Amino acid sequence: MRRFFKKMYSLQKIFIPPRFGFIYNEFKDLQFSMLDVGCGNNSAQLAKKWFKNVRYYGLDNGVFFNEQEDFELMEIFYDKDLTRDALDDIPSDFFDVALMNHVIEHLPNGISIIGEIAKKIKPNGIIYIEYPSVNSLSAPNMPNAGNLNFSDDLTHVRLYGLVEVCNELLSNGFVIIRAGVRRRLTRIILLPLFLILGLLRGRYSVVFWDYYGVAEYIYAKKK
Repeated sequence: MRRFFKKMYSLQKIFIPPRFGFIYNEFKDLQFSMLDVGCGNNSAQLAKKWFKNVRYYGLDNGVFFNEQEDFELMEIFYDKDLTRDALDDIPSDFFDVALMNHVIEHLPNGISIIGEIAKKIKPNGIIYIEYPSVNSLSAPNMPNAGNLNFSDDLTHVRLYGLVEVCNELLSNGFVIIRAGVRRRLTRIILLPLFLILGLLRGRYSVVFWDYYGVAEYIYAKKK
């Protein structure tokens, strides 16, 4: 029976959104605070699904494909335009985890925003950043199925690089634990299954992200 539940747990982990994958084992049973920068697309509900005890704080520029339930699950929603609004009302050295999942490519000032968010994380806290890699420039175009190529999303304004993002974190007192092109082998092997699920949801381009390596990530801890 124990072996059965262990197998089921392993299968469940396959479906964890990549932005949660690195922190899942450490935080799944803990009470912790999370600042989700770019909290649209029902992210609050998704975070609560995987982390029952998370104190979820959202930051976004207006309501972006969220429902009332998402805002009810948030401790605080910070409505900010990151190209012009100050973040002074967000507490410093406060959050256990900060996520910036496909945010900076929409900003001309993405590096400086990373520096601002870094200040909000407490010592030993975690940050996960993900954004389109240079590989996304040569990926197939799928604008009607989500996006795969960098140019599929017309709100993308700048392509960032791994070195400049890592250097900004290093200068703000972080240790880089892992970084590189995001490729999860299980998602590549199970691509046909994820494709079926994506087709049912009407957004299937994301299932090819790992195959084409269109995203880079940084997983880092504050000293």
